[in-house]
Amino acid sequence: MSSNPTVGEGATLNYWSDRDAGTVVRVSPSGKTAYVRRDRATLLNGANSGEPDALKMSPGGFCAHVEGVQRYAYEPNPKGRLYKVTLRANGEWRQVGTKAGERGGTVTFGVRSEFYDYNR
Repeated sequence: MSSNPTVGEGATLNYWSDRDAGTVVRVSPSGKTAYVRRDRATLLNGANSGEPDALKMSPGGFCAHVEGVQRYAYEPNPKGRLYKVTLRANGEWRQVGTKAGERGGTVTFGVRSEFYDYNR
């Protein structure tokens, strides 16, 4: 994982427990602002997928109780939402509109990771 964004590399937008995958599409000349476009993420092993590692769902929690590890396929989405992210004084990359110390809103570069927390 890199700490500074590079155009074309993967990015992860981190929220409370959920994560969205994206791609860096632009970096400012100063290197302190980047734009991340949301990728299309397709869950490969949903409960009814027939995959050997399919998620197991049962009633409970907010939506359901889910067991297993989610696997996704990623592809660029030219119409995906565009997020502006900035480098903060504490060295954290955050989505514009979020505050330092606030849970969620951070961005990780160099890896695409999608996760939906069914159990919240």
